[in-house]
Amino acid sequence: MDVQADAAPASFTLHKNPAGFEVEHPQGWTIQGFIERNRRASDWVRSMLSASNWFRNARLVSGGPSRANILGSIAGAAGIMMAMAAPAAVSFTSVPARQSAASTLAFLRYQDPNEMAFSVEAPRGWRTAGGLFRFASVDTRTAVETASPEGIRVLMGDARIPPYTVLDQQLAALGLREGGMYSPGYGVNMQIRRYMPGITFAEWYAANGVGAGAQGLQFVDRKDRPDIAQNIDRFNGLLNGGIVQSRSTAGEVAFWSIQHLYCYLAPAPQVSTAGQVLTRMFDSFRVNPQWIAMQQGINANASRIVAETNAYVSRVHSESFWSIQQAQDRVSRSRSDANLGIVRLEDPGTGQTYTAEAGSNYYGRIAGTDRILGSNTGDFPPRLDVNPLIQLR
Repeated sequence: MDVQADAAPASFTLHKNPAGFEVEHPQGWTIQGFIERNRRASDWVRSMLSASNWFRNARLVSGGPSRANILGSIAGAAGIMMAMAAPAAVSFTSVPARQSAASTLAFLRYQDPNEMAFSVEAPRGWRTAGGLFRFASVDTRTAVETASPEGIRVLMGDARIPPYTVLDQQLAALGLREGGMYSPGYGVNMQIRRYMPGITFAEWYAANGVGAGAQGLQFVDRKDRPDIAQNIDRFNGLLNGGIVQSRSTAGEVAFWSIQHLYCYLAPAPQVSTAGQVLTRMFDSFRVNPQWIAMQQGINANASRIVAETNAYVSRVHSESFWSIQQAQDRVSRSRSDANLGIVRLEDPGTGQTYTAEAGSNYYGRIAGTDRILGSNTGDFPPRLDVNPLIQLR
């Protein structure tokens, strides 16, 4: 509650005292502030009421009696006291709290200039920019920033933040590492990064995003907001029609993304204005239904293409895997046969396989028997009916 004399409401200014406190007072008035330590409140009041203190000034100025109000509050070893003095003819009255700067702002609706995907209300006279940014058919990012002439910045989203994928064994086997980029196809580029809960990412973004380069950054409050998370989940369900989820999986690779990001930067006296502007922008955000229908069609087609591609990649991967396995089996078998001094043979007429002692260039089987003959020239006794065999590699 502001307290002032019976007069027209004054303009207020902020006083920052070197003792470590701040207080607003009417412009043109002087203010005296100080901190007392190791002194009882009763002693302080007596000194304030003595003839030598500044209460006496009110009588000297008016030439008559004066009056004063004193407000004190003590809790344990700490307390605060406020006093006002004026000529007796001036009465102290309570006036309603001054209207906040945000409530006096005029708002205009800002339309996404890129795809007409959404609109949002922003203060008139502030510099507003941004919109929907399409990095791929299924990678769209919303980012709007509005800034006041006094230095307030209010942000909804950040198009620089990519979708993320966590590092797993498959990506590690490809030589990818934390902080690198991975593309599953169709122009989508994901940064490899371990998952961070919302509160952890908010702290990271405050230090590395909106607050990058700030000196002496300190967090004065830290808390989870499950209520906001529930509303965002509900909003995503309505927006995406169940086609696009906040978290998806492909094989064993998990993806995560920053769906909604809201923040503001403001000088200390204008924090309330910044917060109210952000609330107004959040409440006034409207998505274009025609854009939703168009995007759902893109998502459906992309989903179908991805499914078909995944099936093809899976089949090729399976065929390649078994082909490699067979080649490795053959190499392993050949190494084993060499150690044992044998060769593996096959009758091309019957498909039957045989083993024989290694050391010959040609092999044959005497018809009607399992007896194997070896030859370095390929000539076998003419009196014998020999079926040629081929050596398996």
